[in-house]
Amino acid sequence: MSKFIRSLAELKEGMRLALLAVQANKFRSIMTIFGVMIGVAAVILVSTIMDGFNEYLLSSIDKIGK
Repeated sequence: MSKFIRSLAELKEGMRLALLAVQANKFRSIMTIFGVMIGVAAVILVSTIMDGFNEYLLSSIDKIGK
C-alpha cells in the first residue's frame, strides 16, 4: 500500500507543479491552447471538405452513368 500512497503523492506533486507552471506562464499557456484549438479545427475542416468532395464526386459519377 505504501507504493500506492507514494504514487498518489507523486501525482499530487506533479499536478501542483503543472498548475504553478501554467500560472507562471499565462501567455504561453493561452497561446498553446489557441494553437491546439486551431490545429483541431483545421483537421476537422479538411476532413469535412474531403467528405463533401467525395460525396460530390460520387454523385457526379452517378449522374454520368444514368
